[in-house]
Amino acid sequence: MVHECEHFYETGRKCHRITKRGEALCPGHRPNPRRSLHDEPAFMREVAVLAEHLRTAGDDDLFCALQDALAAILPAIERKASRAGYLPFARASVVVCIAVERIIRSRERRNAAAANAAQQQARGSR
Repeated sequence: MVHECEHFYETGRKCHRITKRGEALCPGHRPNPRRSLHDEPAFMREVAVLAEHLRTAGDDDLFCALQDALAAILPAIERKASRAGYLPFARASVVVCIAVERIIRSRERRNAAAANAAQQQARGSR
């Protein structure tokens, strides 16, 4: 005899998927025994420490952390995501990298302009 899943949908229909021997529910309706990382205190402490560090970090450190975070999850995205899932990640990565480059260039130009203005002011006061 083949056992079917005992789950009933909201519409009242019964799930007809076949269960494993001795199980009442199919894999799709069985509760997932894995705990979420959010339930683990060590994980939450590590995230809180990172958040506090990033709140007090300078812009350069924040941008570097953002690029490092994207680079760290890239292998998982490449390995597990479909082409449709990978494309939004790739777009986001490109946007972030270009935005960081523009911000850094803008800051360098602003610093150079301020240094140039200070030099001209120093020459004018002589």
